Amino acid sequence: MVVVSGSAGRRPGLFSRRDHAVIAAASISMLLVQMDWFALNLMLPVIGRDFGTPTTNLQWLVSGYMLALGALMIVGGRAADLYGRRRVIVSGLTGFAVMSVVCSAARSSA
Repeated sequence: MVVVSGSAGRRPGLFSRRDHAVIAAASISMLLVQMDWFALNLMLPVIGRDFGTPTTNLQWLVSGYMLALGALMIVGGRAADLYGRRRVIVSGLTGFAVMSVVCSAARSSA
């Protein structure tokens, strides 16, 4: 029996330029999401002061963010299998950017 892999003509363990680009894009995307989460945690006291809300009442922001992130990871993985990874990651990052701008225009903590 002969096993055929998708990397014909290459030695095992070597990555192509395309492989490196895919890994870099995925890493940068996760870096952006984690930096946004870190910024949210850091800004909770400022958000509380601006909206006149105690910081303890704003912890749901962090919980909701992480819950949504975890749930959308599963959905995003399946969508990437169905529609293509590039299309899903670009649309996901676009949606993330748009919703970040919408959230920055909020007039109350609700």
